[in-house]
Amino acid sequence: MVDMSNVELRIENIVASVDLFASLDLEKVIEICPH
Repeated sequence: MVDMSNVELRIENIVASVDLFASLDLEKVIEICPH
């Protein structure tokens, strides 16, 4: 059996990491190409 609590924690960590990288990339893009 799969421990769903561990799976959910991994998914939350992945989503948090993706959100962090996305926000960092957006800030860099805005700095390079101001609108």
